[in-house]
Amino acid sequence: MSENIKAIGNSAFSHCTQLKKVNIPAACKIIYAYAFYFCTSLEEVDIHNEFAWPSFEKIEEAAFSDIGRLKSFVLPESLKSISTTALSFYVDKLFSLTEEPPVWEVPGNAGYVVGPKPDGCTLYVPYGCSEAYKASEKWRKFKIEEMPEENWWEMIP
Repeated sequence: MSENIKAIGNSAFSHCTQLKKVNIPAACKIIYAYAFYFCTSLEEVDIHNEFAWPSFEKIEEAAFSDIGRLKSFVLPESLKSISTTALSFYVDKLFSLTEEPPVWEVPGNAGYVVGPKPDGCTLYVPYGCSEAYKASEKWRKFKIEEMPEENWWEMIP
């Protein structure tokens, strides 16, 4: 993807069942609904050259839904909200770089909350922030561990 892409559109890569790796450009601000929906071979979502998208704000409904199991996934520090259905997949290691747990938005009339599936997943959060995540109804379902205060980036594959 071009480094200047500011958004990944609705259903942009939906049903690309041979897609194995995605590099999200640092300029990206939003991933729209169903962008990578049903990309069943997707194994890696890479944040291009950085551990945090400097201007990334939102992941919409079902953007990464039904993609199989990832080894790791990073929620950048600038992330403001996530649709509750945006990250409906299994992941081994989920890294949230936000000190406050990201807000889960329920899209439309969906009366349910899904998201990263806590089955076998460890959620890594910034040093000193685990209590905020444990107090959150959505996030406390995960096994939560704090990243070290220094050199935390070495943990991210």
